[in-house]
Amino acid sequence: MAKTIVDIAITGLDDEASSKPDHSLGLYNIVLTLSRPVPYEWADYFNSRWKQHIYMKKRDAYAENDKLTIYCLPEELQGDHIPELKKIIKETNKSYKQFLSSQKLETQRRKQLKKEEKEALSSLKTKLKF
Repeated sequence: MAKTIVDIAITGLDDEASSKPDHSLGLYNIVLTLSRPVPYEWADYFNSRWKQHIYMKKRDAYAENDKLTIYCLPEELQGDHIPELKKIIKETNKSYKQFLSSQKLETQRRKQLKKEEKEALSSLKTKLKF
């Protein structure tokens, strides 16, 4: 039975985990909750892609576990950053599904090779006379 892959999405704001690291600046580490903990490969792709992504008012952001943290002004979050974060999350979900698909194909290929090797050895065994 094939397992359905559920896309990762932003589900809310973790106000307990969010903080203002430098009180002389207006910037906060705003922690957003994700729909589930993200696999390492998903987080790695998101983080790399975010670093490459360019738009006006871009801020640092990263994903890990079931959180996405962005360093920004609170008033920038909804209008400037959420749409861009969602764009990269959508791209990351798509790339992660492709990654899983390629992993599945590689696993199937290895199983087939192993089966063929086993059959070849079995055939050889029946032909040998000692």
